[in-house]
Amino acid sequence: MCFFGKSIYPRLGRSVLTTLALIVAMGLTVSGHEQHDIGALLEKAESDPQLFEEILEEADEQGISAQLLLEARIVFPLSNQDYRYWESVLPMVRDHEWDFERSQLFQDESALQAIVAAMEARLALEADDHEGFKRGVQEAYWLDPGLHSVLISWIAEYRERAAGSDDGARLPMDMELYHSDGTVTSLADISAGKKAVLLDFWATWCAPCIALMPKLQERAEKLGPQGIAVAGLNTEDVEKAERFRKQHDIEMLWLVEPEGNPLSRHVELDSIPRMILADSHGRILYNGHPSHPRLDEVLLELGVTP
Repeated sequence: MCFFGKSIYPRLGRSVLTTLALIVAMGLTVSGHEQHDIGALLEKAESDPQLFEEILEEADEQGISAQLLLEARIVFPLSNQDYRYWESVLPMVRDHEWDFERSQLFQDESALQAIVAAMEARLALEADDHEGFKRGVQEAYWLDPGLHSVLISWIAEYRERAAGSDDGARLPMDMELYHSDGTVTSLADISAGKKAVLLDFWATWCAPCIALMPKLQERAEKLGPQGIAVAGLNTEDVEKAERFRKQHDIEMLWLVEPEGNPLSRHVELDSIPRMILADSHGRILYNGHPSHPRLDEVLLELGVTP
């Protein structure tokens, strides 16, 4: 099971198991499960919404606190990624009068509101409400930076969905770029006759980018003959890019963004190193870290050996 920020909520997620354990301790049987079946029951309940609700109903009848049951409902989708379950839970979370001294999840009002914002963000993602998702993520992180792990994973999922969608983001193939010697080119020019173009966004001040340069050159040598145009794309200026190329004897395709970074702004680049793979029509197939295994998976789907 994956939980929100372990360091800030060490007990988060235990409310599901705590609730079920209390039911067992009271000698109850649920849906025909006897005491000796409890291990299988616990495991199944974490991924079976109907069984989970049956257990909570019985727990409610036996006097388990409403707050504990609600906390179990908050955590439940983290075990099976069925986040639409929160659609019915979120109003209850907002309306409940919380006793933070007895809470398994929340230390105070700020922690509660952070989780509410995170739930709102996830539901927005499920509804393809991109602005709502961004707004919710920003609010959740502002209220509780301890949520960064789960928020980062959701952001990566958001980007992967956009990249994999037929009507998702596209690169402007006719946008002017520069070779590091100052001559003008475009993505359309460098991808002509190719299966795809692989762009590595980098800058001279970015130490992680520099550390990945040998791998980038290996990719260029290996993928070029297979129909993938691989290019380093400097986000600063021609002078810095060309100086770096000469200092490091780089012979691969070496590009530079125009002033104002229009391509970076188009793809909403917020961190580097970043690698974007797009087909010859500009459709983005991958948008993420150069070392993420998903990139190799997409290349394999193109019939290319990474």
